[in-house]
Amino acid sequence: MRVTILNRYYPPDLAPTGRLASDLAEELVRRGHGVSVIAGSDGYAPTQPAEPEAASQHVDVVRTWTPRLGRRNVLTTLLDFSAYLLGAAYLLFRRSRPDVVIVLTTPPWLVSLAVLNRMLRGSRVILWNMDLYPEVLEAVGAISPDGVISRALQWYNRRLFARVDEIVCLDEAMRERLRERYEGPGNQLPLRVIPNWESAGRLQSTAGELDAELKPLFADPSQFVVLYLGNAGRGHEFESVFEAAGRLTDKKITFLFVGGGQRRLQLEKAVRQARLDNFHFHDYVSTSCLSALLQSAALALITLRESARGVMSPSKLYTYLAAGLPVLYIGPVRTNVDEAIARFGCGRSLRNGDVAKVASTLTELHSDPRECERLQAASRLAYRDGYCDTQILPQLASLVESLADTGSHVENRRAA
Repeated sequence: MRVTILNRYYPPDLAPTGRLASDLAEELVRRGHGVSVIAGSDGYAPTQPAEPEAASQHVDVVRTWTPRLGRRNVLTTLLDFSAYLLGAAYLLFRRSRPDVVIVLTTPPWLVSLAVLNRMLRGSRVILWNMDLYPEVLEAVGAISPDGVISRALQWYNRRLFARVDEIVCLDEAMRERLRERYEGPGNQLPLRVIPNWESAGRLQSTAGELDAELKPLFADPSQFVVLYLGNAGRGHEFESVFEAAGRLTDKKITFLFVGGGQRRLQLEKAVRQARLDNFHFHDYVSTSCLSALLQSAALALITLRESARGVMSPSKLYTYLAAGLPVLYIGPVRTNVDEAIARFGCGRSLRNGDVAKVASTLTELHSDPRECERLQAASRLAYRDGYCDTQILPQLASLVESLADTGSHVENRRAA
């Protein structure tokens, strides 16, 4: 079987979606399938450190040119997106017809290319949803849920979904969101819930040292470092964290933000204005430094706005659990993070706006090393039993293979 994966990012880029696409590609190759990947030439973050080119003798990775303008504003973002879409379309149609096209959501509506390819050449399509659009735009207030733009994009989605064989959702909240908006009498979507994962060997095989500028934060063994890792987008909520940080009297509790995102500069400004000396920022780190960082932190932080439930599913959860790092989650209930904590007891799940509870939880955990050790053990168990690549990857790979075995699910749905 010939499989093509479409995603703007791919290793050595550090983007989580690229790593996931790479893991799936390698798994399909191990199963005897031919896999090609069409990626972009730009990076997820302009400040990310250089990594060695990913070596694979079996995955055919081709990259299309992009101007690398970055996400400085809407115009530069759209230009980068458009350049990748045009280049990916050219490469997809000039190459041999794949049996299955797996398409992620970076950039949004990339699935349009896969659907067009299906209509013209008959390839089956799996939409692997990392985020929902236009729902993300609604969640951050960029467009109105009842406005003309949203209604037009929903109409377009319905046409696309009708021509997709499988739609992979990352959690139940995402599946519920799609059902509520796009399903109706006689119109059931082919939805599957398959969570993301972290590779069992990635962190261990890349263990290194902390960057020099990070070492002073961990020089004191009694320092309790709360780590936020990755992107700070408009779907994440930080106000509760800032207010709680200002209330803490325990000076040993420190917050470390490592990454970037649309709100990074805004967060730094807010910290300066509030005169919070227990908040520190650092750019993206290499994979080897990441392993050391995860082993050095005491607690991981994940936040999510109420409106982002079901449209975003924080994948950093699985990296934290793989490192045995307990999670402090601040966000709505019934998300992938909230459900993991409820199922495995691998952290604390709190609500946005409950500043007093956030502050008291941090103080409690810092003063109770035994409870932290219990949470670390629960985190490792959660990873092993729920979110390890050896648990999740076979599910996704088997779904891909099922399309070759049973034919087009679109025709099957229409016949039914």
